[in-house]
Amino acid sequence: TPEDLTSGDKIIDLFESWISKHGKIYESIEEKWLRFEIFKDNLFHIDETNKKVVNYWLGLNEFADLSHEEFQNKYLGLKVDMSKRREGSQEFNYKDVTSIPKSVDWRKKGAVTDVKNQGSCGSCWAFSTVAAV
Repeated sequence: TPEDLTSGDKIIDLFESWISKHGKIYESIEEKWLRFEIFKDNLFHIDETNKKVVNYWLGLNEFADLSHEEFQNKYLGLKVDMSKRREGSQEFNYKDVTSIPKSVDWRKKGAVTDVKNQGSCGSCWAFSTVAAV
């Protein structure tokens, strides 16, 4: 609740509960303190975003103790060399689209599966292939 975010003790309790739920182990008290500060920043970001945005919501997950940069470096590691990218035979042009729905829930159409955690193995191609089959 918003009131819980004003209480340092409640945020600490939430962090300790989150640690237990996700089986987190930190090597030192300094590391745990750093992770708590990042967790707290992410918690406030989640709260602020959820107050403003209505078409999706954010929540705590197993990555809540990682900074954006840490998450990006560890889990979004594929670096594409755009200079070697092949050109498509035809570029998409928005003016060619005559009628599109305001939104599409691809889950309801059976086009996508639930989110999978592939970790940092870099095998997104395999997850995509299996989901498509």
